[in-house]
Amino acid sequence: MEMDQPTAAQAAVATAASIQALAEALHANRAPAAASHRLVLSSFWKEDTVGWFHYAEAEFDISDFPPDSYICYSHVLRALPPDVIAAVRDLVRVVTPGTVGAYSCLKQSLLNRYTQTDIAKCFRFIDHPPLGDRHVLTLFSDMQALLPADANTLFNAHFLRRLPESMQNALAGKGELPPRELAEAASGAGSRSSGSSNRAAAAVAASADSPGATALPPEPVPLSQPPPARFLTSILLAQPGQAVYA
Repeated sequence: MEMDQPTAAQAAVATAASIQALAEALHANRAPAAASHRLVLSSFWKEDTVGWFHYAEAEFDISDFPPDSYICYSHVLRALPPDVIAAVRDLVRVVTPGTVGAYSCLKQSLLNRYTQTDIAKCFRFIDHPPLGDRHVLTLFSDMQALLPADANTLFNAHFLRRLPESMQNALAGKGELPPRELAEAASGAGSRSSGSSNRAAAAVAASADSPGATALPPEPVPLSQPPPARFLTSILLAQPGQAVYA
């Protein structure tokens, strides 16, 4: 039995709609893969790790990448400079395309290694370069981004910078203590340093007083007056073998 004309037209429209839907589905499945080849992240920002991941994840969202996927891991890895890859080599060696949570593991490892402490940001704030060729508002934004939430941390940074380098080394890792506790720790470090210096001086003195110690030669006694001019003249004019008299 032949199909009437309206039924045939409806079937043709339905077929065309199915083909269009299939084409759109195929395009949607290919789009992330094509976008993955186009996306190139800027090089990793070691001085602003948190900000860099905000930027990278915005790019992943625009490209419609699945969150915490291996493709996100691959793009981050491609954006790392050689020294940063070397720092996370133990993780990179074991990650495969089938590793679950590869992106999250790499992200957390980088945050742990490169996120600066508040006290480190304060030191950068203190040492911030002058305006140069930047805009004033750029300088303001750069410096404001380094300010800690707690003003005590900035005070501690200024306090530490005014201590001798040996005391700064002894107080490494204590810059975010309450200021009074930091001052007490500095006082203790200074006392230990003075004690070590006194013991070293005592050891040198004891060594000098020992029976086998070698006495230092006496310092030369300076002349009370310079030699007379006629003595110097006689030296300059004397012939070989001729005696010189003052």
